[in-house]
Amino acid sequence: MEYSSGRRRTRRLNYGGDRQANAVLHRIVFTRLRHDPRTRAYYERRTQEGRDPP
Repeated sequence: MEYSSGRRRTRRLNYGGDRQANAVLHRIVFTRLRHDPRTRAYYERRTQEGRDPP
């Protein structure tokens, strides 16, 4: 999304992103959490370190 102010033209980020793509990625991650031991181990390690899960 472009916007301008006087002589300045710049682009603004859409922080909501592509909602359809975000929904697909969300489904992929949670499916992997249920079925892939490597993804589950990564998730557990991140939460034990006190970090936000991905």
